[in-house]
Amino acid sequence: MIFTSCDCRYGCENGVCQKRECKCDVYWEGDACQRRELSKYIGTYIGSNSCEVDQMEFTLQNGQSVDEMLWNNNLVFTYRDSALFDILPQEYYGVQIQGEGSMLLEKISFHYQYIDTLLGVECLVNANLKME
Repeated sequence: MIFTSCDCRYGCENGVCQKRECKCDVYWEGDACQRRELSKYIGTYIGSNSCEVDQMEFTLQNGQSVDEMLWNNNLVFTYRDSALFDILPQEYYGVQIQGEGSMLLEKISFHYQYIDTLLGVECLVNANLKME
């Protein structure tokens, strides 16, 4: 017998209904598991990059997959859990880039390496969520 409905109080979009409570799948939260857990990091950040002189501003937004976020609509962060992420090898503005980082409340910190001609360069980014 297959049941197609759930008796959870608020429904259950991305999880399993157990004892009238929705138990969320990984990277989902909310009473009905309706909200991406990583969406709490969406916003504009201001900070520094050890490879650049000026202060930088960038955005984070949801990626295509539930475990991804996009940096400036282009660079993909793939999350290992709700705070740690990898920058898997990918091309970013014509150079190969990879790294790793972490989120803590309204702060982001990550280091990345890129190949500039034949030299590898390592950079560190630290930033805080911009308060609107």
